Amino acid sequence: MESKKTIFLSYCWKDENIANDIDDYMNSIGIKLIRDKRDVKYKDSFKVFMKSIKNTDFVIMIISENYLKSSNCMYEVLETIKDDKYRDRILPIVLESSNVFMVKEWINYIQYWEDKCNSLKNELESLNITNLSGIIDELKILREIAMNIGGFLSVLKDMNCLSLDENKENKYKDILEVIGDGLLDKPVRVEEVLKTLAFENGYVPNDKYIITTCPTCGSEQNLMQASICKNGLETIYECKNGCQPIVVIGPPGTSSWEGRGYRIKENVIRNTKDLLVKVANDGKSILIPGSPNALAKRKHI
Repeated sequence: MESKKTIFLSYCWKDENIANDIDDYMNSIGIKLIRDKRDVKYKDSFKVFMKSIKNTDFVIMIISENYLKSSNCMYEVLETIKDDKYRDRILPIVLESSNVFMVKEWINYIQYWEDKCNSLKNELESLNITNLSGIIDELKILREIAMNIGGFLSVLKDMNCLSLDENKENKYKDILEVIGDGLLDKPVRVEEVLKTLAFENGYVPNDKYIITTCPTCGSEQNLMQASICKNGLETIYECKNGCQPIVVIGPPGTSSWEGRGYRIKENVIRNTKDLLVKVANDGKSILIPGSPNALAKRKHI
């Protein structure tokens, strides 16, 4: 299930690797971000695209020094702050390079944009005003950035923003909770995933009759005995003795690959050891072999 919310990814191209990581993760859990390099087609207007930011539900902003010194990024900020309630819509990911929490650094950013503005203004003084179509508009934008960047930085300083590392560590849980859209509901059980398959005589799978073994302690257990919780958008079954995760249910959009898990309809089941699944009232069972890389974070090529 894809998110119904519209989420704009605002970033500087110099931070493209970071943007790619965020975009890839969100896409893997069914959230398609609105992004320039995907959504601006040949001959499309970048300005029209950037203006569309004010019509989206949320804006993920990768705040870096590059971002705060980019005229395109700051133009997107200007469009965003036209909404009086923009503070509720922005989802900042703050990079250490930005120094946005140090007030004295704000002066450097304001000075940077004032210098850009004055430099362009000085260059225009030697030109005939009738030849300045379009350039005057750019000067106005630079002035607006210089006038508004201090207020924008003040809002960021007042927000409890998380760093990139903190967001990655908790799998963007805080951002996903703000977005909502039913993405962080109750855990998805193995039995619910298996119910999407057709079993003999309409048999309905039950976690109580799905058996596995913990790789750490060797304890055999059914999945009703294991503890279960959500971690971001994943459902984690943990050994009843608290040793380690034993089964992971990936959300819709999760990629599976050989040795890591099995796609069943929309979800991916990643089991560290074999799962013995009862599939009929007469006791008939099937075996889902364990995946050696079930807990791997990403595919190694």
